[in-house]
Amino acid sequence: MADEITEVRQLLAEVAGNETADSIGDDDLFFEDRVIDSLHLVAIVDRFQTQFGIAVGGSELSPQNFGSIAAMASFLRSKRQSA
Repeated sequence: MADEITEVRQLLAEVAGNETADSIGDDDLFFEDRVIDSLHLVAIVDRFQTQFGIAVGGSELSPQNFGSIAAMASFLRSKRQSA
């Protein structure tokens, strides 16, 4: 999952800035720690669709899938494996 972590961290840096991406751990919770907001989340979901070719359904927009770098990496990996 290291590749997905790297990809998600890079995506986060593009959306929220390098300082933000560098300041958080893989398991830090974005919304609890107020690292990103809902506008960042919209941009992240858009990038999942355009950059990774991963469709994100409404029911998939959850902290389990988008609450941390590790959660997004796991979601990315599972979607790739099911494709």
